[in-house]
Amino acid sequence: MFSFVPDDAFGEAHLLGKRRFEVVLRDGHEINSVLSGMPLLLALRTEKTGMPALYAELIARPGFGSFAGASAVFVERDLDPVYLGDPADPLRYRGRVHVRLQDVSALEITPPIDTAGQGASGFVMDWPFAALERALRPDSAPVSLTLISGQIRLTKQARLQVRVRGLRVGTEDPYVVWAEPACEPAVHACIQESAGASDLSACGAYRPVQRCLGFDPCAAGQGPALYPLALPELADAERLFNAGCASGGAWCHLDSIRAYSVSSCAGAFPPIAEIWKALAAQDQHLQDPPLDSTPGRTLDRPALAQHPFFTSAYSTNGPTVFRLLDTLWNNPVREGWVSTSAIPCCNCHEFRARVVVFPATGNWIYLLDGTYGYDS
Repeated sequence: MFSFVPDDAFGEAHLLGKRRFEVVLRDGHEINSVLSGMPLLLALRTEKTGMPALYAELIARPGFGSFAGASAVFVERDLDPVYLGDPADPLRYRGRVHVRLQDVSALEITPPIDTAGQGASGFVMDWPFAALERALRPDSAPVSLTLISGQIRLTKQARLQVRVRGLRVGTEDPYVVWAEPACEPAVHACIQESAGASDLSACGAYRPVQRCLGFDPCAAGQGPALYPLALPELADAERLFNAGCASGGAWCHLDSIRAYSVSSCAGAFPPIAEIWKALAAQDQHLQDPPLDSTPGRTLDRPALAQHPFFTSAYSTNGPTVFRLLDTLWNNPVREGWVSTSAIPCCNCHEFRARVVVFPATGNWIYLLDGTYGYDS
């Protein structure tokens, strides 16, 4: 039995019996790497001939346990590795403290740790690894967390521990079945949208964010990159459409209207097949039904204006939604692409439609996803 990470032995694994083993991480680098999200792989070969080797993937995280003290102070058990803006040392282990008091002015932690208020929900605390490592030692004192509200001081104590958060076992090549993606499109899009932010925790855990920093989707052959655009006008249009939907023999519902900025690798605007692939990579709901089972079609502007989402046949506000997209940013609609699939329906006909709308100029698109139907 031995432990490793891709391309390198890592730690020391020992069998302690038929059903028990231990993994010893030898120094701060190994401990920090595993706690920050690097999967630790294990290989186990049995004495029986013909038995394939077993592989395991172990995910470990730091967390609190052995709580004691004031019940009004609630400390979340897990610490999550996040990426903060210090390029020299961006890794922090983030914990959260919730309070059951009003007007809490401060949180004091022993040993001292950076904290930040989160309004009525409490505080976050960001542990650098050096402080975390000291607190994890068996001979260390419990962590003390004191909330201050006027003259009131409430203290909770807890010990930092390492626990297993995930474990997978199999016989196939772990480099294949458990391979980490180079960069997840949704994480990359979030980082681009958060350009200049010092705290990238909203984009994901530390290692997925780290893999996407400086990542070039075009150089990696991933095709166009899509970045969500926050447009309040689209949320208003979605509500308006649904408010106008009929409730008798015909019906409709828009699940969402979204806008995306499109970054093309080749300079020219990418074809719809590449755009749809990038959309489905960000939203798994768009993978069902798959694109190849419901081939779409391109509609010019007049034909697009007659789509059920944009006429009054299903929603009295359909034409209003089209006019909104047509006038947004003074960039009229040029054409659209529509994919429609039938939904099983007893004594009726129902359809799911995905509509991609292309403005006349610019490098963005609109995506409408919804349903409509009528009685037989």
